[in-house]
Amino acid sequence: MKDVKRLVILVIVALLVSGLPLSAQDDAPVHVVQAGFLVTTISPVFIAIENGYFLDEGLDLEFVEIDSGQLGVSALMTGLAEFSDLGVEDVANLQAQDQDVVLVYSMVNSLTMNLVVRTEVLEEKGVSRESPLEERFASLEGMIFGITRPGAPTDLYPRWLMMQAGLDPETDAEFVAIGGGAALLAALETGQIDAYLLSPPTPFIAEQEGFGQILIMNSSGDVPEFRDFAFTSTVVAREWAEANPELVEAYSRAVDRGYQFMIDNTDEAVQILNESYFPDTDPAVLRIGIDATLSAMRADGEFTEQAIINQLQVLDEIGELEAMPDTSEGVLWTNQYNPDTLDDEMYSEGDAAE
Repeated sequence: MKDVKRLVILVIVALLVSGLPLSAQDDAPVHVVQAGFLVTTISPVFIAIENGYFLDEGLDLEFVEIDSGQLGVSALMTGLAEFSDLGVEDVANLQAQDQDVVLVYSMVNSLTMNLVVRTEVLEEKGVSRESPLEERFASLEGMIFGITRPGAPTDLYPRWLMMQAGLDPETDAEFVAIGGGAALLAALETGQIDAYLLSPPTPFIAEQEGFGQILIMNSSGDVPEFRDFAFTSTVVAREWAEANPELVEAYSRAVDRGYQFMIDNTDEAVQILNESYFPDTDPAVLRIGIDATLSAMRADGEFTEQAIINQLQVLDEIGELEAMPDTSEGVLWTNQYNPDTLDDEMYSEGDAAE
């Protein structure tokens, strides 16, 4: 209901500004919206908002939190949001439905979703993160997995993990739709579910509180297939991008600066994120999550075709693809709106001194 209310507000805003071109007028920043999950994997966006990097680029970017990727798709396709963080499979599926969207910024180049399991369940099964990976896969038999929604990454990738041990996700486990990170964390604590797969910080919160333990830490590269993996990317409608290339490029430059600030000023970045986006997370736990995801983030937002292929191959093994889509540049993804700003004199060392 909260997400619906936010989208209604966006509709009202869109109506109020209808008729105005999406380009800067009188040097005023252009208001754009990014609909996405409140997770650390898009922290560079949050830092770019708080440090004014988007405003420097002529963008007034508003982040609207959602609990379902489908809401992000809906916001994007109805024009309520110009940007959203979606996966390669989302773009492939949308294009198959004649909805032309395209990946324009590679935020995270490996799977950062960690599998957290109730401590008592792991004790009963006699496994831990120190166990061989094959044993950890096999231990998933009979578990109740919490997911955000059917077909979401929280649903798909646990199924793939089970398949590595020869298990059938349809008969050897149960998948229950719970909602976002906070709801999944609460369900794990109360024993409604045995496990869930999600990006930081909530898996680390479960560990800190003692009721959960991370069994498979993809953010540290536990599973080889997930190491070069186009996991979290920014998506736009292709028609909008072609009409507003300078705005997409401005977005990329601002996010680049956000990433570089996090690298150069990690302690300060954690403080900003803790105060403005994750106030209920212990700073020490948040720092662990940030450190785990920074190594998986791309410094320049550029895509590689191999990372796209690797993710699609996993999805194909799960049975989520009817056919392997064209992975060449310009179809699902493009680097054309992604100027390399990290070496620019304008941004090279200035952020660290701010």
